Amino acid sequence: MGTTKILVDQGQTLGETLAYMNQKPTAIQLSVLQKHQLVRDDSSLLERYFLADYINSMLRQKFNFTGFELRPYGSAVTGFANKYSDVDLCVIDKFPQKDFSASASYQENFHEWRKEARVIMIELYEAMNPQRSSSCLIPGIISQQLLSHAKHPIIKSEFAPLNLEFDFSYMDPSLLSMAKLHNYFSSLDPRIIPFIGTIRLWARLSGISSHGLSGQVSPYIMTQLALNYLQSIDFIPKIEDLKSDKPELHLGEDVSFEALTDWKCVLKDSKLERDAAELLGQTLEEYKQNSPLTEELRQEDSLHIMLYGFLAWIEEFEQKHYYICSLRSGYLEIV
Repeated sequence: MGTTKILVDQGQTLGETLAYMNQKPTAIQLSVLQKHQLVRDDSSLLERYFLADYINSMLRQKFNFTGFELRPYGSAVTGFANKYSDVDLCVIDKFPQKDFSASASYQENFHEWRKEARVIMIELYEAMNPQRSSSCLIPGIISQQLLSHAKHPIIKSEFAPLNLEFDFSYMDPSLLSMAKLHNYFSSLDPRIIPFIGTIRLWARLSGISSHGLSGQVSPYIMTQLALNYLQSIDFIPKIEDLKSDKPELHLGEDVSFEALTDWKCVLKDSKLERDAAELLGQTLEEYKQNSPLTEELRQEDSLHIMLYGFLAWIEEFEQKHYYICSLRSGYLEIV
Protein backbone atom coordinates (compact mmCIF):
# COMPACT_ATOMS: atom_id res chain seq x y z
CA MET A 1 0.00 0.00 0.00
CA GLY A 2 1.57 3.27 -1.10
CA THR A 3 2.00 6.41 0.95
CA THR A 4 -0.61 9.09 0.41
CA LYS A 5 0.95 12.47 -0.26
CA ILE A 6 -0.92 15.36 1.30
CA LEU A 7 -0.87 18.54 -0.74
CA VAL A 8 0.59 21.27 1.45
CA ASP A 9 -0.23 24.88 0.58
CA GLN A 10 3.17 26.48 0.00
CA GLY A 11 1.71 29.96 -0.55
CA GLN A 12 3.24 32.27 -3.12
CA THR A 13 6.06 31.07 -5.32
CA LEU A 14 9.23 33.16 -5.27
CA GLY A 15 8.40 34.42 -8.76
CA GLU A 16 4.93 35.57 -7.68
CA THR A 17 6.39 37.38 -4.67
CA LEU A 18 9.01 39.15 -6.79
CA ALA A 19 6.38 40.19 -9.33
CA TYR A 20 4.27 41.72 -6.57
CA MET A 21 7.31 43.51 -5.10
CA ASN A 22 8.17 45.16 -8.42
CA GLN A 23 8.33 48.99 -8.21
CA LYS A 24 7.18 49.01 -4.57
CA PRO A 25 9.07 51.10 -1.98
CA THR A 26 12.01 49.32 -0.34
CA ALA A 27 10.32 48.93 3.04
CA ILE A 28 7.25 47.32 1.45
CA GLN A 29 9.39 45.04 -0.72
CA LEU A 30 11.26 43.69 2.29
CA SER A 31 8.05 43.27 4.28
CA VAL A 32 6.41 41.28 1.46
CA LEU A 33 9.50 39.11 0.99
CA GLN A 34 9.67 38.25 4.69
CA LYS A 35 5.96 37.46 4.92
CA HIS A 36 5.72 35.16 1.90
CA GLN A 37 9.16 33.54 1.60
CA LEU A 38 10.83 33.34 5.03
CA VAL A 39 9.82 30.71 7.61
CA ARG A 40 9.03 32.93 10.57
CA ASP A 41 5.55 31.79 11.58
CA ASP A 42 5.00 29.25 14.34
CA SER A 43 3.22 26.72 12.13
CA SER A 44 6.18 26.31 9.77
CA LEU A 45 8.66 25.92 12.61
CA LEU A 46 6.34 23.48 14.39
CA GLU A 47 6.20 21.36 11.23
CA ARG A 48 9.97 20.98 11.31
CA TYR A 49 10.10 20.12 15.00
CA PHE A 50 7.18 17.72 14.58
CA LEU A 51 9.11 15.93 11.84
CA ALA A 52 12.16 15.54 14.09
CA ASP A 53 10.04 14.19 16.96
CA TYR A 54 8.07 11.86 14.67
CA ILE A 55 11.17 10.33 13.07
CA ASN A 56 12.80 9.94 16.49
CA SER A 57 9.70 8.16 17.85
CA MET A 58 9.39 5.84 14.84
CA LEU A 59 13.05 4.83 15.04
CA ARG A 60 12.59 3.88 18.70
CA GLN A 61 9.42 1.92 17.96
CA LYS A 62 10.74 -0.05 15.01
CA PHE A 63 14.45 -0.47 15.76
CA ASN A 64 16.91 -0.75 18.63
CA PHE A 65 17.45 3.01 18.71
CA THR A 66 17.41 3.53 22.49
CA GLY A 67 21.14 4.26 22.57
CA PHE A 68 20.71 7.10 20.09
CA GLU A 69 18.61 10.22 19.69
CA LEU A 70 17.93 12.72 16.92
CA ARG A 71 18.56 16.42 17.37
CA PRO A 72 17.54 19.03 14.80
CA TYR A 73 20.09 21.64 13.80
CA GLY A 74 20.63 24.10 10.97
CA SER A 75 18.20 26.75 9.76
CA ALA A 76 15.19 25.00 11.34
CA VAL A 77 16.69 25.79 14.75
CA THR A 78 18.26 29.17 14.03
CA GLY A 79 15.25 30.78 12.34
CA PHE A 80 17.18 31.43 9.11
CA ALA A 81 15.01 28.99 7.11
CA ASN A 82 12.99 29.90 4.05
CA LYS A 83 10.28 27.86 2.35
CA TYR A 84 12.90 25.93 0.39
CA SER A 85 15.06 24.95 3.37
CA ASP A 86 15.40 21.29 4.29
CA VAL A 87 15.59 19.87 7.83
CA ASP A 88 18.84 18.57 9.32
CA LEU A 89 18.79 15.76 11.91
CA CYS A 90 21.92 14.71 13.77
CA VAL A 91 22.14 11.13 15.10
CA ILE A 92 23.62 11.39 18.61
CA ASP A 93 25.21 8.38 20.31
CA LYS A 94 24.24 8.64 24.00
CA PHE A 95 27.02 6.30 25.09
CA PRO A 96 29.93 6.89 22.70
CA GLN A 97 32.73 4.35 22.88
CA LYS A 98 35.23 6.22 20.73
CA ASP A 99 37.12 9.45 21.33
CA PHE A 100 37.38 11.36 18.08
CA SER A 101 39.80 13.86 19.64
CA ALA A 102 42.38 11.29 20.74
CA SER A 103 44.93 12.04 18.02
CA ALA A 104 47.08 15.14 17.80
CA SER A 105 46.23 15.51 14.11
CA TYR A 106 42.89 16.88 12.94
CA GLN A 107 43.14 14.75 9.78
CA GLU A 108 43.55 11.55 11.82
CA ASN A 109 40.64 12.48 14.09
CA PHE A 110 38.46 13.28 11.09
CA HIS A 111 39.40 10.01 9.39
CA GLU A 112 38.32 8.01 12.45
CA TRP A 113 35.09 9.98 12.82
CA ARG A 114 34.22 9.64 9.13
CA LYS A 115 34.84 5.89 9.25
CA GLU A 116 32.43 5.56 12.18
CA ALA A 117 29.91 7.90 10.54
CA ARG A 118 29.88 5.72 7.41
CA VAL A 119 29.20 2.59 9.46
CA ILE A 120 26.32 4.19 11.38
CA MET A 121 24.72 5.76 8.29
CA ILE A 122 24.92 2.48 6.34
CA GLU A 123 23.41 0.50 9.26
CA LEU A 124 20.62 3.05 9.71
CA TYR A 125 19.82 3.14 6.00
CA GLU A 126 19.74 -0.66 5.70
CA ALA A 127 17.52 -0.93 8.80
CA MET A 128 15.00 1.52 7.34
CA ASN A 129 15.26 -0.03 3.87
CA PRO A 130 15.76 -3.81 4.37
CA GLN A 131 14.84 -4.42 0.73
CA ARG A 132 16.16 -1.50 -1.26
CA SER A 133 13.55 -1.91 -3.95
CA SER A 134 10.70 -1.54 -1.43
CA SER A 135 9.55 1.54 0.45
CA CYS A 136 11.07 2.80 3.70
CA LEU A 137 9.72 1.16 6.87
CA ILE A 138 8.93 4.55 8.39
CA PRO A 139 5.49 5.69 7.17
CA GLY A 140 5.61 8.98 5.30
CA ILE A 141 9.18 8.69 4.01
CA ILE A 142 8.85 8.18 0.26
CA SER A 143 12.45 8.60 -0.85
CA GLN A 144 15.89 7.99 0.66
CA GLN A 145 19.41 8.19 -0.75
CA LEU A 146 22.50 6.99 1.10
CA LEU A 147 25.59 9.13 0.47
CA SER A 148 28.11 7.05 2.39
CA HIS A 149 31.13 8.19 0.37
CA ALA A 150 30.49 11.90 0.89
CA LYS A 151 32.97 13.82 3.04
CA HIS A 152 30.24 13.96 5.68
CA PRO A 153 28.13 10.79 5.17
CA ILE A 154 24.38 11.49 5.16
CA ILE A 155 21.02 9.94 4.28
CA LYS A 156 18.92 12.30 2.16
CA SER A 157 15.20 11.77 2.75
CA GLU A 158 11.79 13.11 1.75
CA PHE A 159 8.73 13.18 4.03
CA ALA A 160 5.58 13.28 1.91
CA PRO A 161 2.87 14.38 4.40
CA LEU A 162 4.63 17.72 5.02
CA ASN A 163 6.39 17.93 1.65
CA LEU A 164 9.72 18.38 3.47
CA GLU A 165 13.20 17.14 2.65
CA PHE A 166 15.54 16.22 5.49
CA ASP A 167 18.98 14.72 6.05
CA PHE A 168 20.36 12.30 8.64
CA SER A 169 23.97 12.90 9.70
CA TYR A 170 26.12 11.34 12.41
CA MET A 171 27.25 12.72 15.74
CA ASP A 172 28.92 16.04 15.04
CA PRO A 173 28.93 18.35 18.10
CA SER A 174 30.30 21.17 15.95
CA LEU A 175 27.02 21.24 13.96
CA LEU A 176 24.92 21.40 17.12
CA SER A 177 27.16 24.06 18.64
CA MET A 178 27.02 26.10 15.42
CA ALA A 179 23.21 25.89 15.47
CA LYS A 180 23.22 27.27 19.02
CA LEU A 181 25.68 29.99 17.98
CA HIS A 182 23.50 31.03 15.03
CA ASN A 183 20.46 31.00 17.30
CA TYR A 184 22.32 33.33 19.67
CA PHE A 185 23.24 35.67 16.82
CA SER A 186 19.63 35.71 15.56
CA SER A 187 18.40 36.74 19.02
CA LEU A 188 20.67 39.80 19.27
CA ASP A 189 18.71 42.07 16.92
CA PRO A 190 15.36 41.77 15.03
CA ARG A 191 17.08 42.67 11.74
CA ILE A 192 19.41 39.66 11.69
CA ILE A 193 16.91 36.93 10.76
CA PRO A 194 15.39 38.82 7.78
CA PHE A 195 18.89 39.95 6.77
CA ILE A 196 20.17 36.36 6.60
CA GLY A 197 16.95 35.06 5.06
CA THR A 198 16.95 37.69 2.33
CA ILE A 199 20.58 36.98 1.41
CA ARG A 200 19.87 33.24 1.20
CA LEU A 201 16.93 33.90 -1.12
CA TRP A 202 19.00 36.32 -3.21
CA ALA A 203 21.73 33.69 -3.59
CA ARG A 204 19.17 31.07 -4.62
CA LEU A 205 17.51 33.40 -7.12
CA SER A 206 20.88 34.45 -8.57
CA GLY A 207 21.93 30.85 -9.15
CA ILE A 208 24.76 31.16 -6.64
CA SER A 209 23.40 28.79 -4.02
CA SER A 210 21.23 25.69 -3.76
CA HIS A 211 20.66 22.66 -1.55
CA GLY A 212 22.04 19.22 -2.30
CA LEU A 213 25.01 18.13 -4.39
CA SER A 214 24.73 20.80 -7.05
CA GLY A 215 28.31 22.02 -6.83
CA GLN A 216 27.04 25.47 -5.86
CA VAL A 217 27.56 27.34 -2.60
CA SER A 218 25.31 25.87 0.10
CA PRO A 219 22.80 28.01 2.06
CA TYR A 220 24.92 27.30 5.15
CA ILE A 221 27.97 28.90 3.53
CA MET A 222 25.86 31.92 2.51
CA THR A 223 24.77 32.22 6.15
CA GLN A 224 28.40 32.11 7.28
CA LEU A 225 29.34 34.80 4.75
CA ALA A 226 26.52 37.05 5.91
CA LEU A 227 27.39 36.60 9.58
CA ASN A 228 31.06 37.21 8.80
CA TYR A 229 30.11 40.55 7.26
CA LEU A 230 28.16 41.49 10.41
CA GLN A 231 31.20 40.54 12.49
CA SER A 232 33.50 42.60 10.27
CA ILE A 233 31.50 45.77 11.06
CA ASP A 234 31.22 44.84 14.78
CA PHE A 235 27.44 44.42 14.56
CA ILE A 236 27.69 40.99 16.22
CA PRO A 237 30.55 39.62 18.35
CA LYS A 238 33.47 37.71 16.88
CA ILE A 239 33.82 34.04 17.80
CA GLU A 240 37.11 34.64 19.60
CA ASP A 241 35.16 36.90 22.00
CA LEU A 242 32.71 34.08 22.76
CA LYS A 243 35.17 31.36 23.76
CA SER A 244 34.09 29.36 26.80
CA ASP A 245 36.23 28.57 29.84
CA LYS A 246 35.05 24.97 29.52
CA PRO A 247 36.11 23.75 26.07
CA GLU A 248 34.14 21.03 24.29
CA LEU A 249 36.35 19.14 21.87
CA HIS A 250 35.36 17.59 18.56
CA LEU A 251 38.12 16.25 16.31
CA GLY A 252 40.56 17.91 18.71
CA GLU A 253 39.12 21.41 18.27
CA ASP A 254 37.06 23.48 20.69
CA VAL A 255 33.47 23.88 19.44
CA SER A 256 32.02 25.54 22.54
CA PHE A 257 31.06 29.19 23.01
CA GLU A 258 29.70 31.41 25.77
CA ALA A 259 27.07 34.02 24.93
CA LEU A 260 27.61 37.69 25.76
CA THR A 261 24.32 38.74 27.34
CA ASP A 262 25.10 42.46 27.35
CA TRP A 263 25.99 42.82 23.63
CA LYS A 264 24.35 45.77 21.84
CA CYS A 265 24.04 45.72 18.05
CA VAL A 266 25.04 49.05 16.50
CA LEU A 267 25.20 49.52 12.73
CA LYS A 268 28.30 51.54 11.83
CA ASP A 269 29.64 50.32 8.51
CA SER A 270 32.28 52.93 7.64
CA LYS A 271 32.63 51.55 4.09
CA LEU A 272 29.07 52.65 3.28
CA GLU A 273 29.90 56.16 4.41
CA ARG A 274 33.14 56.22 2.41
CA ASP A 275 31.33 55.01 -0.72
CA ALA A 276 28.59 57.61 -0.32
CA ALA A 277 31.13 60.41 0.27
CA GLU A 278 33.06 59.40 -2.84
CA LEU A 279 29.90 59.42 -4.97
CA LEU A 280 29.12 62.94 -3.76
CA GLY A 281 32.69 64.16 -4.28
CA GLN A 282 33.15 64.86 -0.57
CA THR A 283 35.65 63.87 2.07
CA LEU A 284 34.45 61.46 4.73
CA GLU A 285 34.49 64.28 7.31
CA GLU A 286 32.40 66.54 5.06
CA TYR A 287 29.94 63.76 4.41
CA LYS A 288 29.49 62.94 8.11
CA GLN A 289 28.58 66.55 8.93
CA ASN A 290 25.32 66.33 7.01
CA SER A 291 24.60 62.73 6.07
CA PRO A 292 21.17 61.14 5.70
CA LEU A 293 22.86 57.74 5.37
CA THR A 294 24.64 58.16 8.70
CA GLU A 295 21.32 58.96 10.34
CA GLU A 296 19.70 55.95 8.70
CA LEU A 297 22.45 53.68 9.96
CA ARG A 298 21.25 54.44 13.48
CA GLN A 299 17.64 53.50 12.77
CA GLU A 300 16.25 50.04 13.50
CA ASP A 301 14.49 49.79 10.13
CA SER A 302 17.74 50.04 8.17
CA LEU A 303 17.68 46.48 6.82
CA HIS A 304 18.20 47.64 3.23
CA ILE A 305 21.37 49.50 4.31
CA MET A 306 22.70 46.26 5.79
CA LEU A 307 21.93 44.40 2.57
CA TYR A 308 23.72 47.05 0.51
CA GLY A 309 26.68 46.81 2.87
CA PHE A 310 26.88 43.04 2.47
CA LEU A 311 26.82 43.25 -1.34
CA ALA A 312 29.53 45.94 -1.29
CA TRP A 313 31.60 43.80 1.09
CA ILE A 314 31.29 40.53 -0.83
CA GLU A 315 32.05 42.26 -4.14
CA GLU A 316 35.65 42.62 -2.93
CA PHE A 317 35.95 38.99 -1.86
CA GLU A 318 38.01 36.87 -4.29
CA GLN A 319 37.47 33.20 -3.58
CA LYS A 320 40.69 32.09 -5.27
CA HIS A 321 42.89 34.35 -3.16
CA TYR A 322 41.15 34.62 0.23
CA TYR A 323 39.33 32.50 2.75
CA ILE A 324 36.75 33.52 5.35
CA CYS A 325 37.93 33.66 8.97
CA SER A 326 34.94 33.27 11.30
CA LEU A 327 37.13 33.30 14.41
CA ARG A 328 38.23 36.92 14.03
CA SER A 329 35.91 37.96 11.13
CA GLY A 330 36.94 39.26 7.73
CA TYR A 331 38.95 37.24 5.24
CA LEU A 332 42.59 36.20 5.10
CA GLU A 333 44.91 35.70 2.16
CA ILE A 334 45.60 32.15 1.02
CA VAL A 335 49.33 31.42 1.22
